[in-house]
Amino acid sequence: MDRLFAFLFILLGIIEAILGLGQLYGVVLSRHSQFLLTGSFTIPVLTPDSSQ
Repeated sequence: MDRLFAFLFILLGIIEAILGLGQLYGVVLSRHSQFLLTGSFTIPVLTPDSSQ
């Protein structure tokens, strides 16, 4: 069970990395208009300091 969890965790990390690189190089569209890289997440969280 631990090996399965580790394998799935690593696999998801690799998928996120590939998706991020695809967004960085313009192969995959970002899921948010103001952010170049979002990965599989729709909207990155903004803190009050970063919105200025």
